[in-house]
Amino acid sequence: MITNKAYTSILVQKKLGILLLFFCLSISYSANAQYNKKIFTDEDGLPGLAAYDILQTEDGYLWFATTNGLARFDGVDVTVYNKDNTEALNSSVIRKLYLGDDGTLWIGTSGGGVTTYKDREFSRPFGKLGGIDQYIVSFAETSDGAFWVGTDGRGLYKIVGDSIRQFTAENSELSQNHIFSLSPYKGDTLVVGFIDYGLRYFKDDRFIDFPLPKELETPVIYSIINESDSLFIGSRSGVFVMYEGEYKHYPLTDQGANTSFVLDLAKDGSALWVSTSEGVHRLDLITGELDKNLGLESKGSLAALKDKEGHIWIFSYLEGAYRIKETTFSSFGNATAGAMVESTPGTFWVVLDSRLTKIEGNDTTVFGAKDGLMTDLAEAMIADSQGRIFVSNSAEEVGIDVIDGRSIRPLSEFNSTFDSEVNTFYEDVNGQLWVGLQAGIVKWTGRNSLHYDDAEMSKGGVLSITNDKSEALWVGTNYGLNKLVADTVQSQYIEGSGLSNPIISALYNDEEDRLWIGTSGGGLNVKIEEKFIPIKTNQLPAETIGDIIEDHNGFLWISTSNGIYYVEKQQLLEHISDTTKQVSYRKFTTDDGLPSNTIIDGLVTSTNEIWFSTGAGIGKVNPDRILTNSSPPPILIEEIQVDNEEAPILSIIDIPHDNKSIAIYYTSPSFIDSEEITFQYKLEPFQTEWEEVGTRRAAFYTNISPGNYSFHVRSITKDGIISSEAATLSLNFEYAYYETWWFRILIVVVLVSISVGFYQYRMANVKRMERVRLQIAGDLHDEIGSNLGSVILKSQLLEKKLDSSDEAVTIGLEEIRSISKNTSQAMRDIVWMINPKHDVVEDLVLQLKEISGAMLENINYTFESNVEFSEEGMNPEIRRNTVLILKECIHNIIKHSEASEVDISFKKAENEFTLRVLDDGKGFAVNALEGNKHYGLEGMKNRAREIRGSLSIDSDSESGTAISLSFKNYGGT
Repeated sequence: MITNKAYTSILVQKKLGILLLFFCLSISYSANAQYNKKIFTDEDGLPGLAAYDILQTEDGYLWFATTNGLARFDGVDVTVYNKDNTEALNSSVIRKLYLGDDGTLWIGTSGGGVTTYKDREFSRPFGKLGGIDQYIVSFAETSDGAFWVGTDGRGLYKIVGDSIRQFTAENSELSQNHIFSLSPYKGDTLVVGFIDYGLRYFKDDRFIDFPLPKELETPVIYSIINESDSLFIGSRSGVFVMYEGEYKHYPLTDQGANTSFVLDLAKDGSALWVSTSEGVHRLDLITGELDKNLGLESKGSLAALKDKEGHIWIFSYLEGAYRIKETTFSSFGNATAGAMVESTPGTFWVVLDSRLTKIEGNDTTVFGAKDGLMTDLAEAMIADSQGRIFVSNSAEEVGIDVIDGRSIRPLSEFNSTFDSEVNTFYEDVNGQLWVGLQAGIVKWTGRNSLHYDDAEMSKGGVLSITNDKSEALWVGTNYGLNKLVADTVQSQYIEGSGLSNPIISALYNDEEDRLWIGTSGGGLNVKIEEKFIPIKTNQLPAETIGDIIEDHNGFLWISTSNGIYYVEKQQLLEHISDTTKQVSYRKFTTDDGLPSNTIIDGLVTSTNEIWFSTGAGIGKVNPDRILTNSSPPPILIEEIQVDNEEAPILSIIDIPHDNKSIAIYYTSPSFIDSEEITFQYKLEPFQTEWEEVGTRRAAFYTNISPGNYSFHVRSITKDGIISSEAATLSLNFEYAYYETWWFRILIVVVLVSISVGFYQYRMANVKRMERVRLQIAGDLHDEIGSNLGSVILKSQLLEKKLDSSDEAVTIGLEEIRSISKNTSQAMRDIVWMINPKHDVVEDLVLQLKEISGAMLENINYTFESNVEFSEEGMNPEIRRNTVLILKECIHNIIKHSEASEVDISFKKAENEFTLRVLDDGKGFAVNALEGNKHYGLEGMKNRAREIRGSLSIDSDSESGTAISLSFKNYGGT
């Protein structure tokens, strides 16, 4: 009969099994997985070789809590923070790291209390508050909003808002004050692990003993992981998984481990990575099997972590940080491997360390001279369609052995005929064996074999052989490619025939009858129809090719002396059709599980696996299980420097106008082929296209024009995956004060103010001058004009009183009167010129007309003008010079021309005025007067120049003289 208690236990055990099965199904895992490990030490920048904890923040950085500071790692560079360079760290011994729900990194130190890191800033959240300033060993958060801090010696602290409550063994049910681990459990419950007193949990404001299994002999709890309401517990007695109060125990020593003393755990789907005091192991929680063959027999580790990309990190004491990742390739053997064949499904023949080795499952048999071979040293090999194995040797006496079933014998007919080293074998589509020699090729048919030497083919040893669909045989040598049709060398393709290199090291003819050609130094070529097409090395940088294999998925595996290139054949063909299309490829190296990067031979097995022999063993891969990094890489901007001074990274960064250079440092915290991550950036609008900068992690700019810019940077993995979003910085390159809008407005205001002031000053001067001119004109008119009038009047009275018979007196008085009249007229002209009231075009027209009438009273004349009367201003200098020129013209007419008719016109066209004086008198030769001093004509020309005008004179003896003055009115004042 099953009791209720027993029935409940059975149900819980079933639930525990279902839970572990869920872990197994949720995370895929290959039972035959192989792992690659890489160690990072102080030579890579780590501050020490002892660490207590490892943590990854949301931005992708790894953080190592070491005894010499806090180390931040992005896969390439390490940044160290300690008490000497970080004010908020009171101790360089970092004991615990914890990532809060809000993204805050909590840092527990040994003797320095708690420090936090958020938004690029370190701070001390609690200052020096009691025991929180002491030895911090653990953190946790529970769903009720409480934050917990465990210490080594001061008990446990509960922080809710600004309230801090301390629990000790003296004031609560804590077993002791030395807390080692904390973990939330089922929401608001806190599980506490002690060094010597097992587990307790905090619920309803009290600590209660946690039920422990009897197998937990020594209640020392070093690690607790809570997942899906299950606890994974690391202790001195091994690993325990607890679900609903029931435990499953994994004693490590039962699986062959040296100890069950567990220091730390890292969850990996249905498995746990277990750090013990004597090594690191992988524990399968479903089968209970322990993988001990990881090569990590460390001296102990208190730190283990699985990162976002699936790597396991183990910090091994006094060794460094190990990165462990599952690899695409698995490997076996540790000797140099050469030729490989599969004679029957599952039976392989491999040249290992120059010895012929037969591999069947886990059994290996080495063959040599003792078994009937000519020598112990094997080299080239083939398994023909009849199941025979042909093996060449590399001894001084070269030859071929044949293995037929259990019979091993020398191929005597061949060995006695050909004395040349065998490079390769090939069986054609008709089952005919071809032997590639160092000196030609042999079609082996027994006694009637055909030999093609250097005289018939391109020179050099035969390196590769294949058939095409027409059954033509293609033979590659050190000096070219040869085509044999019906046992006749039909064509030779040597240097200059279109091949990128004449050393033909690999040949492969695909199902579409395309011949793929691998060269030594020229990369990959393909023959389509009758044309050789090289694949440029900037698309596929495989230069020295040893073998070409196509898998059942349409991918080519191209082996080289520096790894294997894996590329989709269709991509290569699309690139050939359209060279703008890029070729994406992967390169597999020792980092992917290959024993060595030196690849010697390749083989597709009967199960579609591909084997590669290398310089350090055999690597094998399942083409249907290629591990790729499908996650976009992160991208972060770490630092900006302006003239070598660090600037804060804000939403908008202001760059002073006098900067000479800026440097922007960025990174991609990824641990998959970190050194091969490349970057692109641009500074918009200065750059519109992405700039390829390779693996460089900094951008530099100098002499950028003022304005607003956006800096964008993104990262690209080796597999061609681009970061989902670019990291962006907004930069404001400030203008110099003299380039700013406000300064320009100020300059405009100042210039306008100066202009207005100058205009006002000028207008004030003009008005003042007008007043002076009015005063002078008035004075001249009132004083001098009055006096001249008095002279004329008195001369007339005097003439009446004196004896008119005195002719001399009469003439004298007449001259006085005439001079006075002329002077008075000149005075009136001067007054007219000075008076600003006459600074208008209308007054100039009236004045010209009046002068014409007054001076030509004894000559027939006409005066014509089209100028409309208006208040348009006229520059006083123009008025004066125009009047004086007209007077000079009329004076010359009266004095010299003897004219009877004079025509005067004053006209305006647009803004240009023209004064024209035409008489019918006797003219003069204008050219004859040039060079002589005729002050009247020279004076008129000078006056024309003063008003920026032009004066023209046209005269001859028959038609008289025509004088024209043209000018523009350039101002009324």
